[in-house]
Amino acid sequence: MHVKKHVRTHKIVEGKWTCTYCKEENPGHERNCKHCGAPRGVDDLKLPPEDERKVLTEKELEGFNPNQDWFCENCKTLVSDSLTICPNCSNPRTPESPTYFDIKAEEKKKKEEKRKAEELERGNVKYNKPKASKSLADYFTAEKIFNILKYGGIFAIIVLLIYAVSPKWITLSVESFEWERHITIEKFQTVQESGYYLPENARLLNTIEEPDDDDDDDSWSIREDDEEDNNWWSDSDNSSSNSDDNDSWSSSEDNDWWSSSDDDDWWSSSDDSWDSSDEDSITDLGNGFYDIYDMIRIPVNRFYNKLRHNITYNKTKYVYEIEKWLYDRTITAEGNDHNPYWPKTSDLSKFERISTKTERYYVIGTDPDGKEHKFSLSYSDWESIEIGDEVEFEVSFGSGKIIND
Repeated sequence: MHVKKHVRTHKIVEGKWTCTYCKEENPGHERNCKHCGAPRGVDDLKLPPEDERKVLTEKELEGFNPNQDWFCENCKTLVSDSLTICPNCSNPRTPESPTYFDIKAEEKKKKEEKRKAEELERGNVKYNKPKASKSLADYFTAEKIFNILKYGGIFAIIVLLIYAVSPKWITLSVESFEWERHITIEKFQTVQESGYYLPENARLLNTIEEPDDDDDDDSWSIREDDEEDNNWWSDSDNSSSNSDDNDSWSSSEDNDWWSSSDDDDWWSSSDDSWDSSDEDSITDLGNGFYDIYDMIRIPVNRFYNKLRHNITYNKTKYVYEIEKWLYDRTITAEGNDHNPYWPKTSDLSKFERISTKTERYYVIGTDPDGKEHKFSLSYSDWESIEIGDEVEFEVSFGSGKIIND
């Protein structure tokens, strides 16, 4: 079974914050500085670098409350959602008590209003300043002159290109002709090639086992005796069951946010959706911790076999011989008369064949100003004119056609 999966690795990481008063670094679960007692601001919490992150274990997750903190308006301190009374001032929580994100949104609104007021003030000061008169040199700076020359040159080049490719009408006095005909010959040859599948009619020489680290390649295979083992992660397996021995994965009401609920359909093999915006999703829980999802797109069987059995997957490259028709040579016939012919192919062997035929026909003459021209024509136009004819042509890209007889 080659099912591509979008596996999410889910983890809860504790944040860190630095006290604005004493500069002491504190863990995210501390609402007050452990050194000076100053309260943590809603904008103080930061996600530590990857090598410094503390990830909660399954045992720590058993008693973890994922809900956001509430804000005590009496002592201006964040309080855990697990508490209904502020531990600092004993002020009780009420339905009107703001939450962490309420305060955060209010702080953001205040900062935005302050920024707009400062911009307005700077704009008024700038508006009230008297305007200085500008000289001609201020308008024609070196940069502006350079831009004028640059864009003027680009415009001139575009005009020249349009003129060069536009059709031209030429009246020509025909003076001579040229023609050339080419035939490419293919030969049935034995060649040695290699690839990850063996073509029909190929003769296998040897095989090469190569490590396969490309998860987008379906050329790897899984042992048939692993088919039953591949279900170790299913809901019926004891390793991930909702048993009493593993309460951290239980689906109790206190732990629904972590359980394998209907919202976790990503575990189903029928889900082929993939949203790159979900990759490494980080959510501030509002309680000193972050909820992090790391998205990995891999084949299901391959992932779980590598995880459980430490299996190394290989790709088999085949080295083989095979017969193919390949380019061998080009034979040519050419002349400066009005009698073209194809080069001789009667001497081809039974292992040779004609691949393609190409032909080109040219007319050469002078215009009324005495200027010589040479361009190609279709065979029908080329055949219909003779030396000495005065013919009007429409010429474009070195190719012409008769516009009157």
